[in-house]
Amino acid sequence: MDRPKRVYRGRRKYGWIVTLVLFLLIIALMAGIWVFYDRQKYIRYEKDGLSLVGEGELSVDNEEEEDESGILAPPVTNAQVVIEMPDYSTMKSMVTSSLDTIQALYVDADKMTAQNIAYYPAILAESPTKYNALVMNIKDRDGMLRYYSQIPLVSSYSVNGTETLKETLGNLKSTGLWLVAEVSCLGDSAMAVRNSPIGLKNSMGGVLTDENCSWLDPYNTQTREYIVSIMQELKDMGFDEVLLTNVCLPAGQAVQYSQPMSAVPDSVSAISSLCRYLRQQADDIGIVLSAELDGPTLREGKSKDMGQDPEFFYKVFDRVYVRTNMDYYITDAGIANEIDGSSPSRTVVSVDGFSLQNGSFLTR
Repeated sequence: MDRPKRVYRGRRKYGWIVTLVLFLLIIALMAGIWVFYDRQKYIRYEKDGLSLVGEGELSVDNEEEEDESGILAPPVTNAQVVIEMPDYSTMKSMVTSSLDTIQALYVDADKMTAQNIAYYPAILAESPTKYNALVMNIKDRDGMLRYYSQIPLVSSYSVNGTETLKETLGNLKSTGLWLVAEVSCLGDSAMAVRNSPIGLKNSMGGVLTDENCSWLDPYNTQTREYIVSIMQELKDMGFDEVLLTNVCLPAGQAVQYSQPMSAVPDSVSAISSLCRYLRQQADDIGIVLSAELDGPTLREGKSKDMGQDPEFFYKVFDRVYVRTNMDYYITDAGIANEIDGSSPSRTVVSVDGFSLQNGSFLTR
C-alpha cells in the first residue's frame, strides 16, 4: 500500500510585511531626494542653522537671484578685501643683551686661512691700537664659504671651502679676542644662480643680478634655513658674533618672490620680516647678531629704498655697523647714535684704513 506524500511548505505568514516596508522606504528616499533638489532654493543658511522660507520671502531685498538652472545664486556684495602689511614701527625692541665696546680689525676673505689667522694675536700685540676683536669675512657676496662646512646644501651646490678653522679659532679665543664672523646675507651670487628656486626674481622671472651680485629671496624658506644653519655652525666653531651684510634688496628693482602671496610687500616689510625671524633664531642659537648699514644711504635718508629701516635695525640687532669713510664717519656715527639713543657700544663705526680713538669701531 502506497504511503501518502508529504510536502513541506515554509511559513509565509509575515513575509508580505517585510516587502511592504522596503517598498515604502524606497519611496520615502526618492521623495526626499526630489524635495532636496526641488526645494533647495527655499533653504536659508543662517548662523543658528538651516530654515525654510516661503515664496514671498524670496525677494530682491536679499539681493539674491536665480540663475538659468533655477539654483539660487549667491548674494551680490560690494565688499572690498583690504590686505595690510605688518606694522613694525610699533614693535618693541627684541634686544636684551648688554655688550662692551669693541675695537676690531678686519680680516678679508682672501686671507681666511688657518695659517694666516693664527698670526693675528702677534700682529695685534705689535699694533699701537688696542684691538680686542677680529671681524672675519666668512662668506662674501660671491657666495663661497671660507671654511669647510658640514651643511648639506653647501656641498650640494659646491660653495664649500677647504679650511678647518675650529682649532685655530679656539686658540684665538684663548687670548681674549672677541670673534665676529661676517656673512653676506642676501647678496649671494653662487647660491642664487646654482640653486635658482631660492633666488630673488626680476620682473621677467629670472634670478635678479645687479652690478654687485645675484640675490636670494628673503621670503623663501630654504633661504632662511640656509642662513640660520650657517649661524648655528659658526656658533659651534667658536664665533661670538655674526655680522650680516647685504641685509637689503637692490634699490629701484622690480622683484618677484618665490612664495605665493595675496599682496606684494614693500621692500621694508620684506627685509623687516627676515630680520625679525633671524633675531628669534639667534636667540635660540645663543649668538650675538649684528647687521650693517651703509653710511651714504643712511646720511641721505635712502636706507628704506633698499628695505632697511634704521630704527627697526636697532630693535632687532645687538649691534649696528655703519660702513662709512674718513670724511663722514663723525656725521654718520652721529646719525646712528641719534636713532639708537642708548649705549654707544651698539653702534660700530666701520672705516677703511682708519682707527677711532674711542667708542666701538672696525678698521677695514
